[in-house]
Amino acid sequence: MNATDRVVRATLSPCPQCKRILPATVLLRDERLYLHRICPEHGEREDLFRQDYDFFMTIDGILDKTNEQDPRLTFFDTYDHIEKCRDLYIDLTERCNLRCPVCYTNSNSRDVEDLSYEEITSNLERLGGRRPIISLLGGEPTLREDLPELIRFITQRGFLVKLITNGIRLRDEAYLETLKQSGLKWVILQFDGFSDEIYRKTRGRELAALKMEVIEKLARRGFVIVLASMIIKGINDHEVGRIIEFARDHPRIVQIGFLPTTNIGRSTVPEDMSDLEASAFMDMIEVQTAGRLTKQDFIDSARMGHLYCRITGNLAYKARTCVYGLFIYHDEQEMFSITRIADPRFLAGKLRRMPRIASALATIAHWNADPVNPNLFGIVIEKFRNQNAFDFQDAKNCTKVYMTRHGYIPNCMYNAIYRPQCR
Repeated sequence: MNATDRVVRATLSPCPQCKRILPATVLLRDERLYLHRICPEHGEREDLFRQDYDFFMTIDGILDKTNEQDPRLTFFDTYDHIEKCRDLYIDLTERCNLRCPVCYTNSNSRDVEDLSYEEITSNLERLGGRRPIISLLGGEPTLREDLPELIRFITQRGFLVKLITNGIRLRDEAYLETLKQSGLKWVILQFDGFSDEIYRKTRGRELAALKMEVIEKLARRGFVIVLASMIIKGINDHEVGRIIEFARDHPRIVQIGFLPTTNIGRSTVPEDMSDLEASAFMDMIEVQTAGRLTKQDFIDSARMGHLYCRITGNLAYKARTCVYGLFIYHDEQEMFSITRIADPRFLAGKLRRMPRIASALATIAHWNADPVNPNLFGIVIEKFRNQNAFDFQDAKNCTKVYMTRHGYIPNCMYNAIYRPQCR
């Protein structure tokens, strides 16, 4: 430690080389946070943890601190995460019909046997009365020939299914209709921008026209559409405001999931382009929306979501330091975060819109059941952490869990640390 360093808190973090879980210390130095640990085999290690100390401490101060550090935590202790799971991710395959230069799953890199139909269905049966939202992904899940049968099995048992896909196979209208008849309603479509130049850099081929075609085909069949946008500094960060405008103007797009890129999985992006902090990304949104959406909106949303979660038990709105959500009211004249209606002075100028605002607010309570409201859409910023800056204490609060042959593993743990070990 430097003489001016200050200890912020203790946690657990892996050695990036051997993956051993180690006691770690979060240190404050020059308004940045660093993660320090000592591996008995590989020695002392320090990595940048967060660049924006004030923002991180603001969000960290909102969280419940009931999840105490467990020094016994190991890989196979992760089974208990299904108890607090809201979103259950199932990797149907690690095969893909793209080889993206940036891929957090590093698809097509391992010879791994897919989870079988029987493994998936029997694990779901063992959930009993729990009904997390099921997200089917990969790799590219549409490469599974039994995808329609899996969707039918899952939806018939009362689960909501979301398909996360690059959309290439969804150009086939007959296939799209088969998925719909199987019970699929939600599609989360990989969408990085509006030009082929962007897709050549992010996905390795020209896909701009395909994305727009698939969006219109999904809309015509009444699917609920979410855009999943990986944002990379210097490649497509200038498109953020345009993506937001496109989503708010499209009647079937209800949400954007932004993933500011992290050096995880397969990445050919230079390091100085591959570490976009969530707080810096919020600043980018503020600039590109001309202040209509701000960083303070996201902070206020975390506070309100935390309170709502404590009152209702709805884990969808649980505050965390890696996921930030925002519901946005919009109409033909304006766009603003719904958090602002808590200010009576702001609300006083919106009295004519109150019926539509009230209708939008009512939608939030049953967002996944009936999400299409013409005056509401959502933004989620999800910032993955790689193994160099991984905080197990925070990760244990995760409500997004992967189903694997080794148990149920939180989203960030799985992709940053354990995916290569799961076969």
